[in-house]
Amino acid sequence: MDMPTILLVDDTKLLLEIEKSFLENSPVRVLTAMNGEEALKIVNSERPDLVILDQNMPVMNGVTCCAAIRRDPDLKKIPVLMISSAISREDREMYRRVGCSGFLAKPLERQSFLKEVRTFLPAVERREPRVPCQTAVRMEIAGSSFAGTSENISLKGMFVSTACQVTVDAQVVLRFRLPDTDDASWIRVKGRVAWINPERQLTNRLLPPGVGVEFVEIVGEGLPILRKTELYEFIESRRRKGVGIAPA
Repeated sequence: MDMPTILLVDDTKLLLEIEKSFLENSPVRVLTAMNGEEALKIVNSERPDLVILDQNMPVMNGVTCCAAIRRDPDLKKIPVLMISSAISREDREMYRRVGCSGFLAKPLERQSFLKEVRTFLPAVERREPRVPCQTAVRMEIAGSSFAGTSENISLKGMFVSTACQVTVDAQVVLRFRLPDTDDASWIRVKGRVAWINPERQLTNRLLPPGVGVEFVEIVGEGLPILRKTELYEFIESRRRKGVGIAPA
């Protein structure tokens, strides 16, 4: 199963980075462009599943770009979200007239952004399904290294069985390889401790003592997109085999 593709279009690099960060742990492939003309070339070559356009851009603005997408019989079904600093009644009418599928006002807020994106790509979920995943994990916390074993994993986090003592919100780096995959590359994840399952008073008795880690950034050997795709494919493979467990 291929990951859905989202094209982000904005002439401000900072805003592109903010939008990319909103999608960091979602099972999507992200492309970027800095004006409507560049976006049209990418839409023609890549056929993304969703285009998110800024209205005010040089060379070609968002409205003109959206109208061009809608005029092309091969592209017209691709959903287009418009982003603008101000959305008046007249603006909304203009966006509908050129065929925008929806619109968002700046400044962007993560939850409203993701809620709108989920309208078109349900794979961008609030809560990711976990699957069993038993593999050795190296944890780095405040310069110290600890051993652990993962119990389950999702695109947004992992539960690690470990005896190390940590606190909630501690910054952690995890390093592991996925089992039953041909790629021997290490996945390296920057994260935070979201919850603790203490040995003396287990919060979740179905799990051993350890920590739940929320993924902040998936990196690793080679290109980060390859590690992210590898993780996505591992989870989907486990789910198709019916070995998934309840959502995290």
